[in-house]
Amino acid sequence: METILQQVRDFADQAHGEQMRKYAPERYIEHPLRVMTIVQEYTSSTPILAAALLHDVLEDTPVNKQAITDFLQGLMPATQVTRTVQLVEELTDVYVKANYPNWNRRMRKGKEAERMEKISAAEKNGKRPCRPTG
Repeated sequence: METILQQVRDFADQAHGEQMRKYAPERYIEHPLRVMTIVQEYTSSTPILAAALLHDVLEDTPVNKQAITDFLQGLMPATQVTRTVQLVEELTDVYVKANYPNWNRRMRKGKEAERMEKISAAEKNGKRPCRPTG
């Protein structure tokens, strides 16, 4: 793994701390690593791959946008930092239980799907990687 992406991976892993996956007995970082590996089949863009690694940090950890920005500024050119943070924000769920406590999971996920339809292909590939058919 490229040095920058390894550092981003380590940052995301530290942000998630001891968090475990809900439906698998593994550390949380394994999920963003799998997402990045799938996305890597379609692009070598550092901001997109970094966003794949960071895509759950804002919604699942106490780390905020400024902390991500500050960290990335030591690793990448300013344009890549801006793009990575933009992608992470796009990929961060808005319709979470904390913000919509009276909505059930199905309703929240439905609204997220509607929201995801409006973001660019790069962001979608980071959140819900799709393999081309045919």
